[in-house]
Amino acid sequence: MTIKEAAGIIGVSPLTIRIGLQRGLFPFGTAFKTKEENKRYCYVLYPEKVREYLGGK
Repeated sequence: MTIKEAAGIIGVSPLTIRIGLQRGLFPFGTAFKTKEENKRYCYVLYPEKVREYLGGK
């Protein structure tokens, strides 16, 4: 599942998903830096956790 797909399902912008994952606010994925000195993040989303977050919709 992509950030864009998750954002569409949840009804928020992709940026909201990215920032939420970076701050640990969403339970359905994670964000991590590829190198500590980089500002770029990689994101991992778990589709089944996105569905759980939405209450099984």
